[in-house]
Amino acid sequence: MNAAGWLTAGLAVAALTGMWALRRCSGGRHGGAGVGATSAWQVIEQCRPASAPRPPRWITMRGDLADALADEPTRVLPRVPAPRAPDPELLVRVLDGLHRL
Repeated sequence: MNAAGWLTAGLAVAALTGMWALRRCSGGRHGGAGVGATSAWQVIEQCRPASAPRPPRWITMRGDLADALADEPTRVLPRVPAPRAPDPELLVRVLDGLHRL
């Protein structure tokens, strides 16, 4: 088989693999607009109560773990430093590289 034949076979395999992956792994399936299908507004209404702020819950711990945690001192973690602005020269180089693609 010559180079053109191998290229054609490779492209065919890549196309078939891509079509299989799209069909097999595509997400976002929904029930359509038939009876019993959930609308976007119903999903939003279901999510609103879940995202509302809740009062804190208090728990009571018992046993060995509770005793060990009671003896543990409270630690204050250091603040995470603010991110630095990227170097403008680096951004220009990356943008030029992307334009060349």
